[in-house]
Amino acid sequence: MHTKSGVVALVAALVLALAPSPAHAAFTPAPGPLFNNPWGKMAAKERLLVKIRKTIRSTPSGAKIRIAVYSNDRKDIADALINAHKRGVDVRMLLNGHAETRQTKRLQRRLGTDRSKRSFLHICKYSCRGKNGNLHSKFYLFNRAGDARNVVMFGSTNLMGYGAKIQWNDLHTEVNRKGLHGFFMRVFNEMKQDRPVPKPFLRKSIGDFDINVYPKYNKRKKHDRMLLNLRRIRCKGATGPSGVGKRTLILINMFGWNGERGAYLARKVAAHSRNGCVVRVINSRAGGKVTHILRSNGVQIKSPDFDRNNNGKVDVFTHAKYLAVSGNYARNPSWHVWTGSQNWSDRSLNGDEITVHVPRRGVFARYRKNFEFIWKNHSTWVAR
Repeated sequence: MHTKSGVVALVAALVLALAPSPAHAAFTPAPGPLFNNPWGKMAAKERLLVKIRKTIRSTPSGAKIRIAVYSNDRKDIADALINAHKRGVDVRMLLNGHAETRQTKRLQRRLGTDRSKRSFLHICKYSCRGKNGNLHSKFYLFNRAGDARNVVMFGSTNLMGYGAKIQWNDLHTEVNRKGLHGFFMRVFNEMKQDRPVPKPFLRKSIGDFDINVYPKYNKRKKHDRMLLNLRRIRCKGATGPSGVGKRTLILINMFGWNGERGAYLARKVAAHSRNGCVVRVINSRAGGKVTHILRSNGVQIKSPDFDRNNNGKVDVFTHAKYLAVSGNYARNPSWHVWTGSQNWSDRSLNGDEITVHVPRRGVFARYRKNFEFIWKNHSTWVAR
């Protein structure tokens, strides 16, 4: 009798040890977009990373975490992932090989590097699914977190303290989306093999989402998915509450916008400006040719770049990569956001990248609010 009681007590103790603490288990990630503020207090700067950390901590024993991200240096995230692994969570992480930080090496020691094991951290030398380029995706998958199932997070957010403090970033979350989670898991499982796949570009529609996964070997202009999206915009005919004064509104917040690809995308944006769309751009790394094309066609451009300590170096800039449209799209009054990891540049076609189209009015409203906040409070004119 005493032996049986002892066994029961031991099992109960093990369950408690492996499970997330009540405080952590109480956290369930909320769906929708979220943004940091590098000009704000620490809580505002680290808002996105805190959400990721809390979600990791809320995963129970037996759950699965999958992360594919460009860079990592966060001790708090590493601690959370190591503790998750200890309590029986499958933790699998893919990183780009450009910088193996102290926390990355620590995670490798604790999770291991064997991709046949339950947990691992693998570094892709080039693009995980392609012939060259690099791993530039930023997505986070959890099959269980708090009360949510099938959690998917994507956007411009890396696991970097640097990024939280000096970059504008976004992180969009979806919960209880089995099909979406399953598709991203498929992409991750291809990436973990770290070898080129025959047809790496994938386009998948799931519910109201349209997802593009790169690399894309066919780089001809006519096959560029973002250019095709821009071509579906009509500048007049924005009826009802969409657009601005019956004209379509185009908001672009883009880190890298350059090269041949950047130029032809700029020419299409410029054509929309000439045709009556209201076009506004926030950009940190635009090539001179792109800036000239936009400015000479009446596009309003502002820069969020600042040297806050006057040392001659920019120490705050946008790292976001989103396009938000309200108005006549595909001949319908509607609202749209495209976000993810891909810059509008040539090299962004070579590596692992994710762009997700979210055609929802509420999502557009939150991206517009973020855009307007930066535009009004933390940017300066490049051109009116």
